[in-house]
Amino acid sequence: MNAPSPTNALNLLWCDTACEVGLSASEEAWASSPVRCLAMAIEQRPRIIAVRFGNRSLRERAALVELCATIKRQRLTRASTVVALLGSRHRTLMESLQQAGVDYIRPVERLHPDSGGIRPILGGLGLEDRPQSLLAAMCPRLHYRPIDSRHELTVCGAYRDRMVLGGSRLRDLCHGANHRICEYFLDPRSAT
Repeated sequence: MNAPSPTNALNLLWCDTACEVGLSASEEAWASSPVRCLAMAIEQRPRIIAVRFGNRSLRERAALVELCATIKRQRLTRASTVVALLGSRHRTLMESLQQAGVDYIRPVERLHPDSGGIRPILGGLGLEDRPQSLLAAMCPRLHYRPIDSRHELTVCGAYRDRMVLGGSRLRDLCHGANHRICEYFLDPRSAT
């Protein structure tokens, strides 16, 4: 039996738990919580669901990953394209999003909380934004150590998790294909 078609078809459902989003078109909607986002996704079956991760607590981040997984498992919502917008590159989070079935991941440091700020991002998504492409470029030995409920240290697994990574080394070496020339990647001090 076919499910009834949605009454108000959406083009974009924007899930942002941090702030209210200004929308400029009638075929766009904003959800302020994962539960509300899932309900709207089931009711209106948007073409694209954009989930903004930003600077969330580890617990809130896990809830957003679960939202993405649920959307991709649900019969009524699995056809929607799910885009995860991250505040920064995070290998473990990207792996979780890949397992959840997210279609695209885009790390964006600053994003204006309105539909005008996301349209260029959504229009520019390509193969390089697929989870497997992003993960293939990043060092597989990146690890994360929580320091409180919101923050983690990025550490080098090839250096027994004793070297904290940041700045240009993390950005230019560990987060890109250049990690293949890193002395610790080539000769790890411990198995990962």
